[in-house]
Amino acid sequence: MDKRAKRFDRLQNLTIFVLALSFILLLVQTPLFGNAGGAAISSAVRSWLTGQTAAGAEEPDSLTALAVPVRIVQTNDFIRSGADALTTADADFETAGSFLGEAIGSAHSISSVSENSFLSALDGSGLYFAFPCGVPLEVLSARLGIQPPTTRQLDVHRCLLSVNGEDTAVLFLQSEKQGIYRFSTAVSASSLKEHLETQDGSGVDFVRSLGEEYASLSPYTLVFDSVSTRAALSAANALSDYPSDELLRRAEFNPHTKDRYVESSGTEVVIEGQRKLYLHPDGTLSYSGGAAEEPSLFAVAAADAAHISRAELCAAARSLIGALTQGRIGDAALYLSGIEAKENSAVVTFDYMVDGTPVRFANGAHAAEVRIEGQSITAFSLKLRRYVLTEQDSLLLPLALSRAIAQRYPGCELSVAYIDPFGDRVSASWVAD
Repeated sequence: MDKRAKRFDRLQNLTIFVLALSFILLLVQTPLFGNAGGAAISSAVRSWLTGQTAAGAEEPDSLTALAVPVRIVQTNDFIRSGADALTTADADFETAGSFLGEAIGSAHSISSVSENSFLSALDGSGLYFAFPCGVPLEVLSARLGIQPPTTRQLDVHRCLLSVNGEDTAVLFLQSEKQGIYRFSTAVSASSLKEHLETQDGSGVDFVRSLGEEYASLSPYTLVFDSVSTRAALSAANALSDYPSDELLRRAEFNPHTKDRYVESSGTEVVIEGQRKLYLHPDGTLSYSGGAAEEPSLFAVAAADAAHISRAELCAAARSLIGALTQGRIGDAALYLSGIEAKENSAVVTFDYMVDGTPVRFANGAHAAEVRIEGQSITAFSLKLRRYVLTEQDSLLLPLALSRAIAQRYPGCELSVAYIDPFGDRVSASWVAD
């Protein structure tokens, strides 16, 4: 009888747990929680159910998961090799990234230098990194797990860890807006040299080393002996088959709301108080609204936050856009492509990438723009696209032909990106920036 009693107790406890869980799930979905405060409560409950903290309360160090496209050049006394389709999350970036992290983490004795000094340093042995956009130094530092070496708000476009005959390597950080800065570091020059001497990969050079025929291009244009093969992509409107209930929950709207209508353009509008969500026929999702409740995805920081850093702004925007796109964009990922911050507002932008290659829209628009005012996300626009790798390769024009075309844009830098014309197929192409 004792064993039966214990078995009955366990069954009774399990039944109580299941009933409680069912009650919470029903509580989350009830229309009672359709207002702004309810959205915050339902978000907190869903977070508890999934074992996650509220995304709006996410710390800036969540950016350690950030992935950004990067091209790497490794130069020793004999050869240059490199990779042109990597991200900062790839295993092949790990060793080079550890040197960069050590360099930024130990950087000191900052000084401003000329572009000629930077270009001269590129001729010697070193480890070079090029990003498709300016990455905020504090965000790059968070990704590498270290503290930024300066409080200056630098947007890093290129990095060089140079071996110049001294005991420690020298770090150059180039921002297209703020200039070029040189730092001393604690990175052992001999250790970096040993790493560079063991590296192989596709041969690469800067066009400035290739003669007058390339003189019209940016000196940072990289010419690879063998450009990485990119697969063609199939593309689709990812909003068209997005389950409405799931989308509204992720956006912290009541999925059972009746306060919605369709405009003559075909755009569906969902309303909750001052908050409006627009579902456009072309796959664009946009939002406008007021201040957010503290536990909400739309909240950037606690109500008493005196100053919100750029890293916090980027982390908040990333949390929201990540929640809306998770599992819906195929083989693509979103990367941070810019931030314009003012005293009380900011616009954070994101773009798609596939296997380390950026995706650009033919009209020049960003994949996502998030507007932040004060301590809340008050507007965003997101082009929901799904990209899937196919078994067909993208055929790139020969570099010589692309160079000839690019001569119409003096000083431009050639690189490879996917160009999305909003059709059902996307191919890689040379682009001139």
